[in-house]
Amino acid sequence: MRSIVCLFALAACGGSSGPADPGPLKPLAPEHVVNADVMCKRIQELHDAHCGLFGAMELRATCPQEVSGTLTDSRLRPMTEQMDICTSELTVCSDIAACVGQLDAATETRTCNDHSEREAGQPVGLPYAQWRAAMKHGVAKYSEVTSTKDKPIELCGSSTENWWLAALACEDGSHPFADNAAAQLALLGNVGAGGRCGSPVDHYRVRCPEREYDLYLDGYVCPEPQ
Repeated sequence: MRSIVCLFALAACGGSSGPADPGPLKPLAPEHVVNADVMCKRIQELHDAHCGLFGAMELRATCPQEVSGTLTDSRLRPMTEQMDICTSELTVCSDIAACVGQLDAATETRTCNDHSEREAGQPVGLPYAQWRAAMKHGVAKYSEVTSTKDKPIELCGSSTENWWLAALACEDGSHPFADNAAAQLALLGNVGAGGRCGSPVDHYRVRCPEREYDLYLDGYVCPEPQ
């Protein structure tokens, strides 16, 4: 179970068991005023709804104090601000997971048309507002997802891919993945360059009671450094 502080330091606490994310932890959220009590109430709601990584959290009565404590830490404060933006502005669990993925964003990004060998492992950087809009896919079920190698779902980081998949449901409401580690097992492999910027595209196959779903995800779309 993750504590509040651990949740705001996903990389340090062991986020993904899959391929390495594009870069080290460096949040990029704009300055944002956080109300610790309101934030903890919202996190409790997401925990009770078993929404992605929030379902695995250890929520304690000291949550407001823990949140306030992160606001005095220069490394954790931007993560707390971004987490509050994600949880307060978004309602769909998978979108919240995609937004929280910015906590695991890279320190360096490339432009969409830069395909040099030096930049091959770096994500494409979008202006923050544009990136936030791109993360709003608005889907709750696998049946609602439309993706191909040429038009994959855009996310930021491999751990985000897994949490996003785990947040979705089958037609009967069941969730085939308990967490991001379970979702990682559905990865069939990398199908090569695709999407609008020619980044590596991951192919996942998800088994639901009604059918199997093939999903194509581009985990190399992140907010550019500010």
